[in-house]
Amino acid sequence: MCLAIQEMKEESRIEGRNEGIIEGRNVGELEGAITFAKELGISREEVKKSFMVKYKKSEQETEELMKIYWK
Repeated sequence: MCLAIQEMKEESRIEGRNEGIIEGRNVGELEGAITFAKELGISREEVKKSFMVKYKKSEQETEELMKIYWK
């Protein structure tokens, strides 16, 4: 039983790590895309709306990312 619990804990750790890696990649992609869109002269609101749809982020999540990367 103890071995089964240890295996479950390890599986959970691996799953959490994988989710973190995926989220990190998404944030990196978002950062690059926001910066690129700004350089192209696309309005902040237009970029924000597009990202909400494409990345399935809430308005609040998208606004937080925009505050960070829209420099």
